[in-house]
Amino acid sequence: MSISQKAALPLIDKAKKETIAVFPGYREMINSVDVHLVSNTNSLKRRNEIAGMIGAAELNEPPCAHAETLIGKKKNAVVVYYQTIANETDFYHFLVHEFGHVISICANKAIYESVQNDIRNNVETERRAGSSIWSECVAEYIALDINRQEPAQITWAATDEMQHYLDLSVGNDHFDPYSLAFFLAMYYNDPTIESYLSRYPGAAIGLDKYDDDLLELMKDVINVIGEQFCKEKYWIIDEETLNKLGVCCENFWNYCELHSFSRKLSELVNYNDM
Repeated sequence: MSISQKAALPLIDKAKKETIAVFPGYREMINSVDVHLVSNTNSLKRRNEIAGMIGAAELNEPPCAHAETLIGKKKNAVVVYYQTIANETDFYHFLVHEFGHVISICANKAIYESVQNDIRNNVETERRAGSSIWSECVAEYIALDINRQEPAQITWAATDEMQHYLDLSVGNDHFDPYSLAFFLAMYYNDPTIESYLSRYPGAAIGLDKYDDDLLELMKDVINVIGEQFCKEKYWIIDEETLNKLGVCCENFWNYCELHSFSRKLSELVNYNDM
């Protein structure tokens, strides 16, 4: 089962109003965003039609997300693939997450355009690497600010979700900055996690099974993100901070590559000893 268009439409106005309530300085920007509900049928064609209308980049492959933000030369839009979303609660959160992208991208337009230029030219830079964490992390942090909930009395669902994101981030000798971004957003702005950490200061949610080298890398990225989120306008980032996140990313990639090499070498040695 998925949410219907009829159920989704009123949530668009609600999401815009509640986003503006938290970020009043972005009223005009959020009100100007077109939200398109796209079905699974011909989703790529319809998505690219919308991109063409607003002057945004087109895709060559079908979208794999529940929703996405299109930053165009003429205006901005959010495309929601509503038939991939199960219920109203998830739909609303995905939508305010996308509004988080709109706010953070437009508030950091020069940096965003520089990163996009790096991507178009296939140039590896620290700011591009840092953006791979920052983009999703700040959008989710903003979504948690807008869609503020009371802390759950039972914490295991939230802590399990964080553990899942962490395992996706660095499990199997593979680094996934997208999953790490959600781990960090929850660490700093999920009300249930905040409540849990206030009761158990220093609790290593999901980290206790990893080695000291990874713990040091996690401390580094947690500190960089934490300093950014302490700022009054936390969604506005400077290039120096983005570069620091980029260094963190590169260290994670190196860590995972080294562990992958060590594991394969160990498997080879064990095989030859048989």
